[in-house]
Amino acid sequence: MKRAILSNFKQGILSISFAVGTVAIAVLIFLSSIETILNAVRGSGLLYSGFHTSLVLNALKSDSIAFFTPVAAVLPMAAAYVEDIKSNYVRYYLFRSSHSAYIIGRICGSFVSGGLVLLLGILLAYGASSLLFLPMERTASAGAENVPGLRDVILSSFLFFLSGGFWALLGLAMSTLMESKFIAYASPFILYYLLVILHERYFTSLFVLSPKEWLVPSDKCFLGSWGPAVIVLELTLLAAMLFAINAERRLRQL
Repeated sequence: MKRAILSNFKQGILSISFAVGTVAIAVLIFLSSIETILNAVRGSGLLYSGFHTSLVLNALKSDSIAFFTPVAAVLPMAAAYVEDIKSNYVRYYLFRSSHSAYIIGRICGSFVSGGLVLLLGILLAYGASSLLFLPMERTASAGAENVPGLRDVILSSFLFFLSGGFWALLGLAMSTLMESKFIAYASPFILYYLLVILHERYFTSLFVLSPKEWLVPSDKCFLGSWGPAVIVLELTLLAAMLFAINAERRLRQL
C-alpha cells in the first residue's frame, strides 16, 4: 500500500503537466497584477512595505485565478484512471497488487498532486515577487501592524491546496463514469461554472455554494477560513468514495 501511494505521488509530481500547471498559476498571478506592477515600476519613490506579498494576495482574489484553479488542478492525474484502463496498464498492475492498493494510491496521488499544483504555483509567484520588489520597498517601521508576510500567503495557499485536491479527485471520479479524458478534464470546470451561476443568480446569500469562497472566504462566511475548508474536505471525501465505488466495480470486470 505504501509503495503504491509513493508511486502515485511521484507520477503526479514529476509529470510535465504538473510543472506546466505550476508555472501557469505563477504566471497568471503576475498577469492578474499587471496594472499594479506597471504602476509600481513607473513610480519614482520606494514601494510600501509588504508590497511583494500584497501583490500575490490581491491576485489570488481575482476571478481569473479562481476560474483557472479547476483547470490546473486536473492536469497531473485526473485522467490517470482512463489512461490505465485504455492502455491495459491496470491489468499488469493488479497481477502484482490489489484493487484497494490501486484505488487508494490513485486517490492519494490525485489529491496531493492537484493541490500542490496550486500551492507551489502560489509560492513560486511569491518567491519571484520577493526577488523583484522586496529591494524596492521601504523598511517596515518598528511596531508597524498589518504588514502582510509569508504566513498570510501560506494560509491562503492552504485553502487553494484543498480546493485543488478536490477538483482533481472530482475529475478522477467523473472519468470512471464514461472512461473519457475529456470528462476528467472538463467536468470540474463545468461544475465550477454551474456553482458560480447558482450562487450569483439564485442563491446569493448561500456563500458556501460559491467556489470563490472556498479560496478566499469573505467576512460573511461562517467559521471564517475553517468553514470553506470543512466543506471542501467533505466534498473531497464524497468524490473519493464515488471514484472508489465505480473503480472497484470496473476493476472486477477485468
